[in-house]
Formats: sequence, C-alpha cells, structure tokens
Amino acid sequence: MFINTVKWMSIALMSTMLWWMSTAVAQAQSCDAALAAYDDAIQPGVCQTIGVGKACYGSSQITALPESLAFNALGKTANIASLSSINTRLPNGAALLYAQTDEGRVKLIVFGNSNALPSQGSAGSVFTLRPSSGGGYVCNNTPSGMMIQTNQGQQGTLTINGVKVRLGSTAFIWIEGGVLFDQDPRIGRRLGQRNPDAPLCSGFDSDCHFGDDRCAAGSRLVWGPYCQRGSYPYIENGLYRVTLYGSGRVIAGATEYGSNNRDHFAFARHEFTLPSSYTFCWRGQQPGGQGFETIVHSTGSPARIDHITLEYLGSDCARSYTAASGRNGVMAVANIEGHITVSALGETRSLDVGEAVHILLRDDQPQTLSPVLPAGEVMASPVIRWLALDPAGLPEVNRGVQLRAPVAQLVETSDRDPSSLSIRVVAYAPDVGTRDGAGIDHVDFRVTDPTGRIVLQRAERTAAYCGFGGDDPCTVWDFGENDNTWPDGQPLQAGVHQLWAEATDVNGQTSAPVTARIYLEPAITDNRGPAIEYLGTRPQVRASGGYCVGSDITVYARITDPAGVANAQLWYRLTTEESIGSSDEPVVLLRSPSSLLSQPAQPLDQWTALEMDNADDFYFATMDGLPRGRLEYYVVASDEFGNQSEAAVNTHEIFFCVD
Repeated sequence: MFINTVKWMSIALMSTMLWWMSTAVAQAQSCDAALAAYDDAIQPGVCQTIGVGKACYGSSQITALPESLAFNALGKTANIASLSSINTRLPNGAALLYAQTDEGRVKLIVFGNSNALPSQGSAGSVFTLRPSSGGGYVCNNTPSGMMIQTNQGQQGTLTINGVKVRLGSTAFIWIEGGVLFDQDPRIGRRLGQRNPDAPLCSGFDSDCHFGDDRCAAGSRLVWGPYCQRGSYPYIENGLYRVTLYGSGRVIAGATEYGSNNRDHFAFARHEFTLPSSYTFCWRGQQPGGQGFETIVHSTGSPARIDHITLEYLGSDCARSYTAASGRNGVMAVANIEGHITVSALGETRSLDVGEAVHILLRDDQPQTLSPVLPAGEVMASPVIRWLALDPAGLPEVNRGVQLRAPVAQLVETSDRDPSSLSIRVVAYAPDVGTRDGAGIDHVDFRVTDPTGRIVLQRAERTAAYCGFGGDDPCTVWDFGENDNTWPDGQPLQAGVHQLWAEATDVNGQTSAPVTARIYLEPAITDNRGPAIEYLGTRPQVRASGGYCVGSDITVYARITDPAGVANAQLWYRLTTEESIGSSDEPVVLLRSPSSLLSQPAQPLDQWTALEMDNADDFYFATMDGLPRGRLEYYVVASDEFGNQSEAAVNTHEIFFCVD
C-alpha cells in the first residue's frame, strides 16, 4: 500500500494531525477531527514531498534532537542519520517515517504522546519507543503509539525495544507505562506451585478456579503471584493498583506470604462489588516473606474473576496515581492486518488479525512475553483502521525521486527434453532489495507457438515466479503426460516457440522484457497394450474339443511390449447351464464318477483371476482340478505405462473321459 520507495528513511513531521483529549475523556471523543487533520498535514507547502534520507519539520508540537540541528521551523529539513530523538505530543504531534529494512520497506506512524528514538547506524530498522507525558488517548479506542506497515505482499522486520516484529502488513504498538499484568489470570496460572512460564512473577492461583467453581465464604478466589525483586528484577518497591473485572461481591487486599503472621490483608482490605480497583503499598520483601500477593476472598455469594490489571504507580506510596517512571511498562503489539510474528527472549508468538502479545519491559528491554491475547479496543480505532486500510491515509512522498525500474532475469527453462518445459524468472526492485520478489507486484508470462498463437498466458504474484506454477522448484510441464496439450488444452505444435516475461513493481513500473526461443515437439506417446499370443495348453485339448474332469490345465502365452510388461492375468470361469457333449471314443472310466463329484466345488458362473508367472516373454498359469462344465478363459496384460490389452476368449468342455 506504499506509493514510493525510500532507499534509507524519510520522515514527515506533520502538523495538526491528531486532536488532544485527556485520557479520562478520550474514550468518548470522536476521531473525525484526527482524520481530517491527517489530510491537512500532507498538503502542499507542508511535507507533501520529502527527499530520500531527509526529515521534514511539519508541527510545532514535535521536539527533535539534537537541538544543534535547529530543526524547529515548518519546511526545514534534516538528515535522518543526524536525528537521535523524535518526540510527539498531544494535541497535534505526529510523525510519518519510511524505513528500508533488510526485507523491504516499512512505514511507521508515531502519534499521540510518544517518543521514538532511532538507533544510530541501524538504517531505520531499530527503535526505542516510550510513552511521553504519561501517554494517553488520542480519541476513541486509540492510545498513543506507533503503527508499522509493509507494502501489500511484502515482508519487513523492525526491532522495537529489543523485540523483533516481522510483519506482512500492519501492526500497532503501544506502551502502557507501569502496567505489569493485564489479562485473564487463568492464563499461565500457578496450579499449586511456581509456574516458570507465568506472565507475571510465579503466576496467580485460586482455591475455586477463579469462581468457575462455587467458592465457600473465606475461600480465596485469587492469590499470588509472589512478586519480589530478588527473583523478578522488574518488581519495584512502592505503590501498586489492582483492578478486578468480573461479577459478585468480594473482599480484596494484599499481603506477603511468610511474614505478617499470615494475615491475608496485611497491606490492604476492601469489600466491594466487582468490577472495582484498590491500591496497596509494598515496601519490599520482609524477613521470611516470599513476595507480595494479591488476595481476593469469597463472601459466600456467587462471584468470579475474569481479568486482572496490576499497575506500578511509583515509589511514593503517599501519592495518588501518576504516570509510571518509565522503568517498568508493558509494550503491546497487535496485528491489525495480514500476519505478523513477535520474537523476544528466545520465544516467538505468531499473531493472526485481532490478536496481540504483551511484553513486560524494564528500562526499555523485554523481561517476559505473554501468551497470544485478544487485541481488544485498538481493532475498533477509526484512526488505526484508516491509516492501515484506507489508501487515502497513505500519502505520496518523494514524488520527485526517480525510481529505478525492476529487474527480471530468466534463470530456468528446462527444455532439454523437447516434450517438457519449466520456466522461472527472478525479479526484484533494486531500490527495495535484490532478494527475489523484493518490491515486485507480479510477473507476467506469455508463450506463443510457431503459428503465433498464444498458448500460455499467466501472472505470478509471489516468488518464486514460475511459468507453470509451483514454488521452488517450479512445476515441469510434461506434454507426454498431458496428451501433448498446454494447460488450457491447446495442442502442442512442433517447432520454435517464443517466451516473453515482464515484471511489474509495486509502483507500477515494468522491467525490460525477458525473451527466449524454445524448441518443443510432441512426445511420442505409447497408448497400446502388450501383444498377446496363445501358445497352447498342457494337457492339450482332446480331439473331442475339451479336457477331462479333474485335469490341472496350464495355459501358455507369449506376451511382449516395447515398454515392458508390468503384469498378466489369466481369467476363467465354468458354466453348467448347457448339457455337456459326449465323446465318441470307447468309454473306460479312469476314476469313478462318485469320487470326481466329491472333490471340492469350483466357483461356477463366476470369473476368477490367476496371476501368471513368466520366464522372459513366456507367461503361464494353471487352473487346478476343474470339475465338469464349460470352461472359458482369456489373458489380460498391462505394460509399464498402464496400457492394457485383452486376448480372445477360448471355450472348451470339461467332461468325463474314457480311453
């Protein structure tokens, strides 16, 4: 969704983008003014056109360091490499950045009370992000923060506060100063013992599954998570606030297990109906103590806890709530569009649209990584949705910069067999990168046959760019296996074919055409089955035209095929519906009729198959001990390509013989 490529990074420090409201009131404030102000900030004469690697000053409510740059008046520019800090403030401050990462371009919009510090020498891919002036909301569902976005179909990776964010579209990042825990306590719970993977300290626990089961009066709906600085260095002495979400009437407070004579409410005790909040002061770990824990008792009436927020309010327990010092905080990363992964501390979370992950920070560095959580209110932010999804919110920059055309190179035409073909083109926009697919929207393929007719035409939108589809390796189109036709069914003509391919980048520029001449011819297809020649039987057919009852009859055949014979079968059946002809020879019974009739019955009126053995091209199979009736048999054979042939049916009588 970007308009232009930026080789290094460009920043538009835009005037009057966002409307100021205090945090308490912001949730009721419409975002219409913020959206209108965004349009005003990118008009001509402010920061509509920005040079590559430059920053444009567009708002009096932005402070940039170092001050020696004198970057403090509308229209002034500075090299991005010279800036060490960009601080935006409500009501009007906002900054638009375009960065070039190893994988492609990433747009960043920093707004509200936010402070972004580019890491020097990182080419704009590493930042420290902090809330400034206590953070706060811009308008409905829109906290101060940073939105990051790649071009459609492209990848980009940024590192924010030591957390690597790899995105394939749009994410929103914000810092909640001082928030240590903000989720369902069932996630990462203790289960009776310390949970090393808990999102906060050793995890919360409950005597009754946080109210999922009925809690008797005095039972603990919530206890834990045993926070103390020795084991969890992000824990500070001072004032904390607990907010409980749920239903029912409870008694809540805080204590430290192992000290204070096991008083569950040593630090605070409050009785209220949920949802509600309270504060307590923790002055540090006491002798015998294991760290502070929140305690919520049941009053005996139905109650449950669905969500807990724990905030650090500062070291002065006598003060009411103030913004956190900045040493502790929670950075939230939400997936607004596409797909992203978030990695820190050797762990990775994969986020779909509407999901988020929370990272506990200490001194701007990650301490713990939460499980995947719902993104919450930011998904409904009019500002974030508009900036992410509406092209009107993506202004043109660097309009006067001439971008290099994309490059396309033919790297594969597997035409050594003139009856098969594979095509692959590598394409990239050099101002974005040289990796296959960098900055490319699509690659068009076209093949014409010797008569000039188009026999292949397709567009590939993701690398690897293959003429017949597939990935890496590309699909090889075997004409012999496809009845000597192209994918759309047109017949293959023998002769020289013309290949043409062209890459189009995300800005609509096209590469120089790639061309090649390829000779193709139809495959010689084998669609005939094996040749079958009967060689006779053993015993031979009697003069009367049949065989004796009880005979083991072996059928012999010569079977050949240029591709090789895969298998052969002898099919036979016996019928008894018609009378059996008599012999005119003198009758002498070889065996008594009763002994013959007492043999195990053979299947009658049903075809039976016997696999034939072979010695070179000679195949044979034996029908054992046939009873009286009419015998029919024939041979079926298949070659290595699956072509099948069938010999004529032979018919003979099986009767009682005399000598």
